[in-house]
Amino acid sequence: MGEEKKPIQIFTDGSRSERGVDLGVALYRSGESINTIQCRLNKKCTNNQAEQFAILTALEHIEKFQTTDKRVTIHTESQTTLYKWQNSNIHTYVHSRRNKKENNGDEGK
Repeated sequence: MGEEKKPIQIFTDGSRSERGVDLGVALYRSGESINTIQCRLNKKCTNNQAEQFAILTALEHIEKFQTTDKRVTIHTESQTTLYKWQNSNIHTYVHSRRNKKENNGDEGK
């Protein structure tokens, strides 16, 4: 398989502690790191929100990649987030954000 044929592997995590609320994302293709993202969130965010923001951040980042193959595999420990997203309108939300960006020329800023 060529590089374009292998899906991007995304590893996400969110955490909440006395020090604050953070998210982390690591992206790999063919076993090699292609990017990492770390972000401090508002201290009012819950752990589940941090997990959700980590996944959404990763997906938004993938949209910017200069590749025709946007297939990804997401690895997350957040069963709550996966369950909620499988049984909600999150797909509508993501498509709504994408359409807004395309129509307004917004690059997520």
